[in-house]
Amino acid sequence: MVKIFTLLSSLIVFSSLTNASPLSCLEQLKRVLPAKQLPILLRLDGHARLDITPVFYDKFISYIRNTDQGSEVVVRRLEDGQIQFKKAVETDDVVEILFNRKKGTLNLKKTNLKLKRIWGYSIKPIEREPVSYNEVLKAMELRPYDVRELPTIPLQMFRFFANRLLEFFVGNRSVEILKDGLDYRKVGMDKPIHPMGIGVEGKIVFKKTKYSGVFASGEFPMLGRLSISQGNPSKYKERTWFQRMTGAPADREKRSVAAAFKVFNTQDKDEKVVTANALFQNDLNGEVLENYIDGVMTNQPQIDFLKIRQAYEVFTLMGVVRGALANPNDLKKTFPFINPQLRPLHQFAEMGVDDPLAVVTPTWIKLQSEDGQEIIVRDDFREELLETIQNKGLRYDIFLADEVDEQGEIIWERAGHMEFEKTILSQGVDQNVLFHHDGLRSPFTGEIVDPDVVPVPVRSQ
Repeated sequence: MVKIFTLLSSLIVFSSLTNASPLSCLEQLKRVLPAKQLPILLRLDGHARLDITPVFYDKFISYIRNTDQGSEVVVRRLEDGQIQFKKAVETDDVVEILFNRKKGTLNLKKTNLKLKRIWGYSIKPIEREPVSYNEVLKAMELRPYDVRELPTIPLQMFRFFANRLLEFFVGNRSVEILKDGLDYRKVGMDKPIHPMGIGVEGKIVFKKTKYSGVFASGEFPMLGRLSISQGNPSKYKERTWFQRMTGAPADREKRSVAAAFKVFNTQDKDEKVVTANALFQNDLNGEVLENYIDGVMTNQPQIDFLKIRQAYEVFTLMGVVRGALANPNDLKKTFPFINPQLRPLHQFAEMGVDDPLAVVTPTWIKLQSEDGQEIIVRDDFREELLETIQNKGLRYDIFLADEVDEQGEIIWERAGHMEFEKTILSQGVDQNVLFHHDGLRSPFTGEIVDPDVVPVPVRSQ
């Protein structure tokens, strides 16, 4: 009934705006729009004008609607219908809206075929190339390490580069991750903040949930990288002179453990698909952990600005901000407020979903090792993961949430798990594999999560 009312109200509005009958407007629009797009337009806005052809691009629709003050162009995100942009426009002789993908601009097309740009709006969709599981795996396996001589790779916040005296390395790598959309680099380059990691092969499995895409249900092949933010791979700090002289034990290292995964929407490991990526971390300040596997990771890791002590924490934030400010898709009107903690989940929620209005994304996700997981204890986190996965297997449980209780605590629901089957220790893992995600306040990712509600990295029972 609602859809019928919407359609009828739309036709009535448009018949008053044009000489053509509402039915002829509808028939004309049916000829130029794919069958699934017209219902989407009518569901989003009952005042959309059918006599001016809208444009669908990536996750957005741009169209003209009638208001009490006249006509205006509107841009909506298809996932949730949220308006991203609107502006009053003159529509005399306008027959269509066009999107210039190269420039990221909108234009009004008139009956004489001339184009008039709509100023104030610009977006640059990222063109991501399909890749196969085996293609990415090959990049990860480049230049394997000798497991008896694993390198210690320092953090690199700045570096000398080309003709410039100094390069803000972490900021420029952040820009690369946000803007290029690549799954791997052909030419290796160190990672500035997470320089050391271990690659994993495995699968991610979800039971049926209320969310879409990967979260809906099913089993998918997955490649990932487990890492730490520090430049010390050991759980212990280097012993001080006094500790060596007195025989006192070394201090424990506070570690910020992290993981990044890419999921493939096919069981054929040679089929090329666009991957879905997501990133997780426990606490940006780090915490003392007996084992790497004890760390509980979320898509919105905690950080206490009053407790920042390490250089990597400061430059993590600076790098994220640098990357966001360089991204044309970030909503700069909202600055200076940013949320450097948020790792978007929309790629997982959109994978395999044809109808953009059917995308449902959880707000939070949490990963924790399975209860009773056996761990082979080692000082170097890479040795711990390598030997544990090879000899004991490793499984993480997955929890999803989008609500809080009366006390403001997140209501977690167990939704699935991931299993790691093989490991990779190589320069390819440390230098070549990439995990693309969108910017801090990108229109591609939806609303920023309320900063007053941040997941606590503790185990759920």
